[in-house]
Amino acid sequence: MLALIILGPPGAGKGTVAHFLCQKLNIPHISTGNLLRQHARQNTEIGKASLVYTEQGRFVPDKLIFSMLFDRIEQKDCQKGHILDGFPRTLVQAETHQRQLGKRSKVMVIHLNITDQEVIKRLAHRLVCSACHTPYNLITAPPKIAMTCDRCLSKLTQRADDCEEVVMSRLVTYHKHTSPLIAYYSMQNILKTVACNRPIKEVVGEILSHLSPT
Repeated sequence: MLALIILGPPGAGKGTVAHFLCQKLNIPHISTGNLLRQHARQNTEIGKASLVYTEQGRFVPDKLIFSMLFDRIEQKDCQKGHILDGFPRTLVQAETHQRQLGKRSKVMVIHLNITDQEVIKRLAHRLVCSACHTPYNLITAPPKIAMTCDRCLSKLTQRADDCEEVVMSRLVTYHKHTSPLIAYYSMQNILKTVACNRPIKEVVGEILSHLSPT
């Protein structure tokens, strides 16, 4: 079973990359951000608790994330593998994820490399479908019809946490807590760094080449 982790700061294109890889590899894309937003819409206890943190650009506590994520990984459609977007964000989360999987999975990590300046520029142009949550970017991955989802034709919107002030807070948090994961996974020889300041097809193509047996 393949456990593919897409690692990178907000705005690196983790969701867009994972969406294309999901289609190519035929394994589900699991976004902890989308899972949290689903709980928030359904007004569950996890959803209500997580909003206190996400609205301030802070990480949701591990207890909430683990409960939500591991329940999803155990579902039938994840038997052949899964693609993680937005998790892990800390060393504790990474270690817990690998312990949970044990020896049944092959873990592979893709680090999407991008500057903070490019992140801020990208997020000003990021949109998401209000219904199916497919991600878009007006510069790198625009919809075919303006402000309309290619998949379900629903309206595209901008996320509230994409404003510059919140983005800056999220970047500070990312560099403090998540960047050490690069060293952690590098030591295990399971990390590949991919430049993502180029067309999405080139980024996905390089990732697939890393996944192909040599």
